[in-house]
Amino acid sequence: MAPECITPNQVAGKVKKPIVLQLLKFIHSFLLVMALYSLCRLLFFAFNYSFFATVPILHLLKIGLAGMRFDVSVFFMLNGLFIFFFFFPFVNKETVYYQKFLRILFVIANSIALLLNCIDFSYFKFTLKRTTSELFFIRNDVGNLLGQYLIDYWYIVFIWMLLTYLLFRFYPIT
Repeated sequence: MAPECITPNQVAGKVKKPIVLQLLKFIHSFLLVMALYSLCRLLFFAFNYSFFATVPILHLLKIGLAGMRFDVSVFFMLNGLFIFFFFFPFVNKETVYYQKFLRILFVIANSIALLLNCIDFSYFKFTLKRTTSELFFIRNDVGNLLGQYLIDYWYIVFIWMLLTYLLFRFYPIT
């Protein structure tokens, strides 16, 4: 009985399948974050509609498209560590622990970005601009007002928790 020969196509198929599945999983993660960032943009608009009521729809759409471009760059900056470990070739990525590590890394990085987006829902009314790094330099005021902010804007915290849950829930698991 002759030994079974493996053709080059069979070898290529065995190698490509895990790579394709990994790319699909990454694309799923990327689209999940983009969808949540877009939802945040819609919520921002809804919470601050009075400031944009006179802006023409076409201009709002252009702003939205520019925002989506910005979101793509934010995704890659915030998820640099996640992307590195996600595509790191010298680790058995299929272990349960490694998958949990990736999921936690993904959720933490993106929940911080979602938190800043959610803060903008109400912060914009006071400053007429989006949150910037200056928020971290006014520590005394933030520390003093944080408790009252959480009471007055509890629904913002709830929205952020819901968005974080969606990140966790819909993160693709192998």
